[in-house]
Amino acid sequence: MIAYQVSNSVEVKVRQGLSILQGINLAYQNGLFAAGTEAVKLIKSRVQKSGVSADGKVLFTKSRAKDGAYSQRHGAARRLRNLRVSKVDLTFTGDMMKDFGIAFLRNRSVEVGFTSGKEAAKLERLEQYYGADIMAASDDEESQALDKFESELFKVIDKIFS
Repeated sequence: MIAYQVSNSVEVKVRQGLSILQGINLAYQNGLFAAGTEAVKLIKSRVQKSGVSADGKVLFTKSRAKDGAYSQRHGAARRLRNLRVSKVDLTFTGDMMKDFGIAFLRNRSVEVGFTSGKEAAKLERLEQYYGADIMAASDDEESQALDKFESELFKVIDKIFS
């Protein structure tokens, strides 16, 4: 009977330990998802509101005939759609921004990007044209995403150990 109690006690401790590890693993995955979501939000906001690249470069057309931050031709097309021309926002049809999000979330990593090759190729052409990384996370955005990850992770760890 004593052996049963010891065995039962060990089994309970092992199950508790496994439960804690599963909780931490789930918290880690949730933290990664939250960090990726935060990075996507920050990157889109920077581009759409401020019209700047990841390194802070303001995006402007290389055209001699300008309409705001765009060429005259593209500026006119944007005006017809009631879109702003004062800053480059990479939102003409909206397809590229809709496609930008968490592209990969597995094990111990999260990547943000495009799920469509068409939109990724479009961005590649735009980055070559502007000579800058546009939809990459800036240092500040990366730091904020990591803060989000830590915050989410510690919320769950605090619940487990309190």
